[in-house]
Order: sequence, then structure tokens, then C-alpha cells
Amino acid sequence: LQGLLPLIRRADYSIVNLETPVTELKAEWAQSKAYVHWSHLRSLTALAAAGIDAAGLANNHTLDYGRPGLAQTIDALRASRISLFGAGKDRAGASAPLMLRSTRPSGVVNAAVFGMFEYDKMYDEKQDFYAGPGKAGANALSVKRFADQVKKLRAKTPNVFIVAYPHWGVNYR
Repeated sequence: LQGLLPLIRRADYSIVNLETPVTELKAEWAQSKAYVHWSHLRSLTALAAAGIDAAGLANNHTLDYGRPGLAQTIDALRASRISLFGAGKDRAGASAPLMLRSTRPSGVVNAAVFGMFEYDKMYDEKQDFYAGPGKAGANALSVKRFADQVKKLRAKTPNVFIVAYPHWGVNYR
């Protein structure tokens, strides 16, 4: 992180993909998968001190410690004053964009960042990763739902700058 500090500190707003649960849960809570990520609560202290403003949680490790781990991650991010997007306590929360507003000499700029994790049948059926009505999880990437959200948002805020923040693909390719 030290090597990135000059870049982060020059940015107006810094977002990271937080590809790990931040939890105090023990290993028995971990999902059974080949690679399980975990981070201590103090990792968020380092991110906040570095100037990270928001964390995207729509990824394949956000529920490595199940819904209790996701809940602790969300609580820890909020306690660290780091905004989050891409996962939540239900589908509405998980799919809600991170809304940003910046005042510039040229006027106000509004932006919306949408975090989305590719749909994968294995993550859905075997690991129950995706948020649903009344069910916490990651926001599943749905082109139709994303297009509908953008259309509704643009009706309310016509000049909003849209950022798609997807997580997909095979590692190292």
C-alpha cells in the first residue's frame, strides 16, 4: 500500500475492490472452496489512513465467511467511515449504487458507481453468494437490471456520470 500512497493521495476519491471478508469469525465459518480470503479488522484502519473512501464488495470472496462475515464486514467498513457498494443485507441494498457528488468550477458533478459480480451457477446454487429479497449477499451482474437502474436514475438525475464496476472472469487471464 505504501507504494500507492502518492497516487491515492492525489485522487479526489479512491475506491478499492475489497476482495476479502473483514471479520473476527473463526475458520469454521469459512465457505468450503479452494481459496478462502480473510482479513483482520485492523486492515480497514490502514485503508482509511491511506485515504480509501469506498470499497466494492461485489466479488467472489465477499461471502467466504457466510452472511455473518458479510455483516461484520459491512459494520466494520461503516465504523471505519469507508463507504461500500456491491453487497448488502438484501437485493435492494446490494444493487444500490454508490452515489458521489463533487463541486467543480464548472458546476456540480454527480456520479453513480454500480458494483456487480458476474452470475455463476456454482456461486448461486452451491455457495448462495447472491443477494435476494430479504437475503444478504453480493449483487449479481444482470445487464437488464443494470440498464433499468440506469434508466430510472437518469430520469431523476439526467447528467449523472455512470460507472459500471463489475467483477468477473478467470484469475490471471
